Amino acid sequence: MTHSEWSDIYYEKLRGMETTVEELKQLKETRIKQIAQIEQKGDKSQYSVAQHYMAQVEAIERLLRERQTNACLLYTSDAADDTPCV
Repeated sequence: MTHSEWSDIYYEKLRGMETTVEELKQLKETRIKQIAQIEQKGDKSQYSVAQHYMAQVEAIERLLRERQTNACLLYTSDAADDTPCV
């Protein structure tokens, strides 16, 4: 299975979970730290684990972008004046 396919699987799994943006950010930070630890140790037997963690990070980033984009629309009484948040 390719890295991109793993990322898609993690994305779909995360999408189905009731997670907050803050929880997703914490999970992302945890995975990034775990990747760094694997790289520091230089243990090649753990590189596939690091690749899975990286796929998870990419899925989290994708979901965060989606949630942040969809969650922010300013409402005014005139529909033509609805403006996305910045």
